[in-house]
Amino acid sequence: MTNEELVALIQAGERDKLPELWEQVERFVALQANRLLHAMGPDKAALAGVEFGDLYNSGYFALVDAVERYDPAAGCKFITMLGMRLKSYFSETTGFRLARQRKDPLNNAKSMDARLKENDEDSGAFGDFIPDPKAAQALQAVEDTISRDYTRKAVREALEQLSVEERLAVKAYYYEGRTRRQAGGAVLERAELRLRCLLEDKREGML
Repeated sequence: MTNEELVALIQAGERDKLPELWEQVERFVALQANRLLHAMGPDKAALAGVEFGDLYNSGYFALVDAVERYDPAAGCKFITMLGMRLKSYFSETTGFRLARQRKDPLNNAKSMDARLKENDEDSGAFGDFIPDPKAAQALQAVEDTISRDYTRKAVREALEQLSVEERLAVKAYYYEGRTRRQAGGAVLERAELRLRCLLEDKREGML
């Protein structure tokens, strides 16, 4: 049975199917948890007091949330919705949910005397490789431009996959300043969900 079929049964009231669905997505949850821990590095993970088990356990609650939110009419697979909810639950678990926390220098600090490679005295220290600020700014400007161009292209392509009614709702709310009610309410909500799913699929395809 597919994820989507199990979700439909659970949404219809067969809550006893949740363990079966968990078994099918458990490897995906574990993969995402390990990916986040690797991206954080041992120092940040220790600072946040987070271990694999913490993320793994929060993944079950993300699954329940994803089941409640999933709407096949949005045009995306359930695993995509689960991936989006995992990001939210993992953020809460790591304690880096607030933007202020993410930007706090204490959460990103690293000693300039630390070795590039741990326990390797010949690898040099981080302080030996401080980049030229002007060069770094120039490179960042190029990266920002590429990122903005890609995002605009991805959004444009995603909008083209919406129905005419959904595109009009998005245009009315985001470009014409209408209220959510004036823009179509439920139609706008469905369009936003579809856009998130489509953009998430594109992002996952790049990894």
